[in-house]
Amino acid sequence: MSTSGSKSNEHVAHFLIDIHNLNSLTWKIYNDEYRYISRILEFLLIEYENLFGVDYMNNEECIIYNDPNAKCPMLITNSSPIHIRLAQSSTSYWAQMIYQLSHELCHYAFRQAKLDKSYTLSWFEEIVCESMSLYALDYTSKNWMKCELSGINQEYNKAIEDYFNNELNSDCNDGFKNAIKKDALKEYEKMEKENRVSRKKERNIIYSAIRNNPRNVRCLMNYQEYLIVPDLISINFTEWKKATACSLLDIIESFFNS
Repeated sequence: MSTSGSKSNEHVAHFLIDIHNLNSLTWKIYNDEYRYISRILEFLLIEYENLFGVDYMNNEECIIYNDPNAKCPMLITNSSPIHIRLAQSSTSYWAQMIYQLSHELCHYAFRQAKLDKSYTLSWFEEIVCESMSLYALDYTSKNWMKCELSGINQEYNKAIEDYFNNELNSDCNDGFKNAIKKDALKEYEKMEKENRVSRKKERNIIYSAIRNNPRNVRCLMNYQEYLIVPDLISINFTEWKKATACSLLDIIESFFNS
């Protein structure tokens, strides 16, 4: 957790920075890793609490660590407490850390609203969490001087902007759209992890909507209440919109009507 004396310790109360999993590293890198993750977490949590609420973002203990040999970052829920694993070759690559950590923090927020914490509708959560990664990069680049790490590099916002633009404009295809057209969402869900490139167009649309009205994103957290049984792959947007006035629901529903 954050070092003592920090005014914003309250924002990291339920997140512990684990530096014991990387015992092949030197103590200096331990120190740097702890400091970098802690400061970016501290910065992001302030905004995530604004968007999702303290009740979601300060609700469940979570250990955060980096595994440079991991294939991907992940919210690991089959442990107590739960873990967020980053997958960085170097934690000094702050733009990538922002991208990865913001994504997993969004999964964390989803988890707090779930009726069944063991179930995840991957296509839905991933597209929202990927949108939030873009939002976090954009937000951080514009507010970099509020992050304590700006004291080390005041101009690092330029690197964050570059990372954001590269990701925003990266290659994509119509795999998600085609799965919807073919009524093949169940098959798409099985291969969801291999299909990130297939939904970037939709991700960018949702990101733009979140950027224009950031606090709307909280309305997406309780999607489990509107899953259509028995498959639990589709969402009843008609009933959801009756209960919740949120433009993001219209946007996501439009993907299925185009």
